Amino acid sequence: MRCHIRARRARFGVVALAGVVVALAGPVSAQALGITYAVGPISDVSASCSGQNAEVEQAADVRLGYVYETWMGCNGIAFARSANRGHSFGRPVSVPGSVGSNVNAWDPAVAVAQDDTVYASFMIAKGGQWYPVVAASFNHGASFSQVSSLVPPDRKNWGDRDFIAAGPGLAETAGFMRSGPRPAERRPAS
Repeated sequence: MRCHIRARRARFGVVALAGVVVALAGPVSAQALGITYAVGPISDVSASCSGQNAEVEQAADVRLGYVYETWMGCNGIAFARSANRGHSFGRPVSVPGSVGSNVNAWDPAVAVAQDDTVYASFMIAKGGQWYPVVAASFNHGASFSQVSSLVPPDRKNWGDRDFIAAGPGLAETAGFMRSGPRPAERRPAS
């Protein structure tokens, strides 16, 4: 019993010490990193899309001044870009592979890699499966020439909410929360 109590106190001490170190380090402000911003007029980027629009996600290429937005809209997953640091946006387009309704394409995500590749991803329900789709643009979001469906090998898996990341020392990564079997296929415990 004493060993168990000592081990618990030791773990608590390590956790408490880690908390103190994090608290003393404090947050790093954007201004300290040389990142600035200005608040301007609100732009209705999705005005030309019919139907409802929801779940806007944004990524920016600070070096080149591009801002990318993707959302549920335009009869699928919509995408728009700004080439002037967000002062104005081009006409939204549907991300390839997403055209349909907001019911079968959802949860958009967007990321930009160091090599300026733009990735737009979303979840889709097709052929009885739910899985992420990733579209890649090699021209700063002007078009998406590569589309990949990340279909899980087990047809009983289902997923919801894709995530995508790209950055220094990080391979372009797409993932999604998945589970299985689908709720309708679950059986009560006996």
